[in-house]
Amino acid sequence: MFSESDRGCILIGASVLDDLLASLLQNYLKRNEHVCKQAMEPLFSGMGPLTSFSSRIKLTYCLGLIKKWEYEDLERIRKIRNKAAHEFTPKTFTNNEIIQITQQLEGANHSVVAMEKFAGKIEKSKGEATGNAGPSLSKERLRFQMTVIHLAAGFDLLSKTPHDELIHLPLYRKMNATLSKPSKAEN
Repeated sequence: MFSESDRGCILIGASVLDDLLASLLQNYLKRNEHVCKQAMEPLFSGMGPLTSFSSRIKLTYCLGLIKKWEYEDLERIRKIRNKAAHEFTPKTFTNNEIIQITQQLEGANHSVVAMEKFAGKIEKSKGEATGNAGPSLSKERLRFQMTVIHLAAGFDLLSKTPHDELIHLPLYRKMNATLSKPSKAEN
């Protein structure tokens, strides 16, 4: 994803997220070997309803497995991927359509906050970026890459969470959201 062309970066980034969403859904839906073989596998193969990136994004959000901002970023990444994959003219991170979408990606902001929280203070780089970063290192490409990496890391952890814990995630998130809302007295 770092040494590829802009189109390659987009396609690989979206593909990684698509695969991780499939793993997360399969982990969430698995009950026993019979259910997996007879009911779940057909959903994710051939012409099954969960073979598309779009359907996986929507179902993980409906099940409460991803947060609203993650859903919105995934939809943005899907739009960028579709432009890169299905339009004849090359789409790069210097294209106005792509720039407008990448500027809305929230995952890059979450990634910076996470780095500051766990790694301490992040120093701003001094000087220009070197040519070692791969083709067309732009602010938009970096935002896209940071968002993909942040989402992928979270989804990878969730896809490896034991099924018995994962099935309680939507309820936990709902309770946590309720508890974290400020009361009227705090406003």
